[in-house]
Amino acid sequence: MKTFAILLVAGKSTRFESNISKQVFLLKGKPVFTYPLDALLNNSSIDEVVVVTNEEHESEIENYIGNNPKAKLCLGGETRQISVEHGLALLKAEENDVVLIHDGARPLLDDDIINRTIAAAKEFGAVTTSLPMEDTVAIQDFEEHIIGMTDRSSLVKVQTPQAFKYGIISEAHKLANGSTATDDCSLVMKMLIQVKLIPGSKKLAKLTTVEDIKYLETFIK
Repeated sequence: MKTFAILLVAGKSTRFESNISKQVFLLKGKPVFTYPLDALLNNSSIDEVVVVTNEEHESEIENYIGNNPKAKLCLGGETRQISVEHGLALLKAEENDVVLIHDGARPLLDDDIINRTIAAAKEFGAVTTSLPMEDTVAIQDFEEHIIGMTDRSSLVKVQTPQAFKYGIISEAHKLANGSTATDDCSLVMKMLIQVKLIPGSKKLAKLTTVEDIKYLETFIK
């Protein structure tokens, strides 16, 4: 059984208020994409890493990867779903191999998270990291008035990495038909397959705005 990883570095950074794309923004002196890429390439459980990017960052990532035999690079598509599909197309995987999928905008990936996610995927077939909801969650109307409250005990914040048996995730994308889904769990759930929740980490916070840089830096020694 092999383990593959797909790293998504193809986002458009529409909410990142900087003239520098968040994928290459310097986080403690290193481009953001290098943090999760190094974690995946250096993890002994992962056999191959496919980086999915866009034309803007293709040459920079290609130069960083160099001749590393463990890494491949491909261009993504207009949606996240299509980008993952492009990554899956490069894998020479069998049905029970594990595919870990991670957003490059969550840079602080580490071995503990990677290994726990892979182990859970081998056991359950489909898994995602997650965090409990700490804040009170309200439902609003179109005029931004609270019209209801939700019991947060039944809510979680879904993160990446997520991981799946190759047979499950490849079939989910075949059935996706250009879906605009923002993660892969929702595609798998459409096949009536349960997705196991495992503990994530606050340091897996997503880089969305420039202000998030300072939060992420607090986790870096």
